[in-house]
Amino acid sequence: MVDRHAPEGNGATAMRELLAALTAFFDEHQRCGELDGGRDNGYMWLGCSCGAQIAHLVSAPTPTPTESPKLPIAGMPD
Repeated sequence: MVDRHAPEGNGATAMRELLAALTAFFDEHQRCGELDGGRDNGYMWLGCSCGAQIAHLVSAPTPTPTESPKLPIAGMPD
């Protein structure tokens, strides 16, 4: 079974949901055999030797204006 669910909410909430889903998969399948995982094409995935798989869309949260880097303003020539 492949779970292709993109976590909802803001960046911090989405990352917590992703971590919870991956941790639950790990806890459920760590005794089955080998686990493998990685990040490909924007998805974080885990797979188990029993055939179970989970994949979540991962994207960097869009920075809010307060988080955007501030660039120095160049002075005007005299």
